[in-house]
Amino acid sequence: MDTDSPVQKSPTQTSSKRYSTPTMPSFFSDMASDPATLEGQQISAILVMKWRPYSSSPPVGDFVKAVCHTPDGWWTDVKNLKSGDTLRIQWKAFFPMPYLAKCGCKPEACRCIRESYEEYLRRQPTRSKVSFLADQKKCIDNGKFDDFEDRKDLLTFKLLNLLTYPRVMFGHFGKRKSSLVASVLFPLYIHPLSGAWDPLYTAIEGYPKVNFTLVINPNSGPGPESMPDANFTKGILKLNKYPNVINVGYVSTNYSSRDISLVLQDIHTYSGWALNTTVKGLGMHGIFLDEGASDYNPTSVQYYETLAGAIRSEEGFGKNPVIIQNPGTVPDPRYLSSSTMSVVYEGSFDIYIQEAMAKNISAFRSQYNVKREKLGVIVHSMPTKVTATKERQLVRDLRDLVGNVFLTGLNIDYYEHFWTGWRTFVREMAAN
Repeated sequence: MDTDSPVQKSPTQTSSKRYSTPTMPSFFSDMASDPATLEGQQISAILVMKWRPYSSSPPVGDFVKAVCHTPDGWWTDVKNLKSGDTLRIQWKAFFPMPYLAKCGCKPEACRCIRESYEEYLRRQPTRSKVSFLADQKKCIDNGKFDDFEDRKDLLTFKLLNLLTYPRVMFGHFGKRKSSLVASVLFPLYIHPLSGAWDPLYTAIEGYPKVNFTLVINPNSGPGPESMPDANFTKGILKLNKYPNVINVGYVSTNYSSRDISLVLQDIHTYSGWALNTTVKGLGMHGIFLDEGASDYNPTSVQYYETLAGAIRSEEGFGKNPVIIQNPGTVPDPRYLSSSTMSVVYEGSFDIYIQEAMAKNISAFRSQYNVKREKLGVIVHSMPTKVTATKERQLVRDLRDLVGNVFLTGLNIDYYEHFWTGWRTFVREMAAN
């Protein structure tokens, strides 16, 4: 649904006196404009719908609306919801028009209605919306409600938790307002022969509002020479002309066991590209420290702090260089201070799902108050059986979880080719 439309009347104004609800606080419209703020909250919830047939339905706005009420009154922060709190939701559905009312339901009635809704979704599009509403009324007719006025035009859902149902419901009845902005974090391990980087140029030019952080990797590092070869020189010069591109040089650290003098030499070589007086415009914006340590070790922490200090002191990277550590998993938080970004997952799609990495990353962010912009995720080997809808939702979820994302369906040489879904991935990164 279009959540940008203004609310013309409050639910209190549109409902009859008999079903009026408490006046809602002013924060309500702002919070309600994005149903995503409700997702993942493990709470008992009641969705209340009052409907009237055809044109007699009162006018309501296009916002998905949600407020919760506890014995202490109205909450002003949805994130503070807890088990047992009551969540009342109003949203503009297909037909009929719902709005807030007071009622409750016994578990068996709630389950009855929820199952009828699930059956409706399974049998789409052959199953009519009228049949779905009729099934709900059967649940009410069976007398399974308590503390409930004898009105069969009141339909009630009880959602056992918002993690399970809101995407289905909001996704079915309308479009989410937007996902958060995220950058494409691309390990660009493709040698720039003639035309090889064209899909990248096309994406950068086609989506100027999407930022691209590109890991430049001539030879598992800068290579033995002080300057890149002619192909890389040409490609980097072009990339550096785009305002939405940040280039960082690849350096291996072998989980803090690589000789630090060799790492420092690679860093210094990349820095020197910007200082070349013969070919101007080759500068890197920072360094990508691959194979980063994740388990706490004071020696390793000091190792990366030394590297961070060296990167910041190199003239060629500018005043605020990008420092990316890639442990490929959720690291000990003591490593975060020596980087501007940490890649908290690099691996296959299947492992990402099986290991519940989204949950782990979310918990890490919450526990240590880590901003999403400071984290990145790289997912490869996405199966071809994943539908376009599921892929779209995955990208949106990744964007909401971290500030830097890469996704590919390649299951070998993941970063050495453009996969067939590259353009679709970038389009979803740009989508509202």
